[in-house]
Amino acid sequence: MNAARFSVPLNEQGEVQCALASLASLAGILGPVLATGLFGYFISARAPAHVPGAAFFASALLIFTGLWLALRAFKRTVPAATAP
Repeated sequence: MNAARFSVPLNEQGEVQCALASLASLAGILGPVLATGLFGYFISARAPAHVPGAAFFASALLIFTGLWLALRAFKRTVPAATAP
């Protein structure tokens, strides 16, 4: 969150914090529902393979996708010059 805070002007930092809090709330609602569904499917008889850890694999994929997007986005931004 610090990188996002320093990449916007001071008068927009509240908006960034609000957006990040909204995303965290949305993830807190959708995450357990999706993980439970994945777990339930991959331990059932209809699953192509018995993989009880499928929810962990899916979350790792989401984390690495987010990391890749963040690295790509921050690579494009040039840090502002600081005055002595």
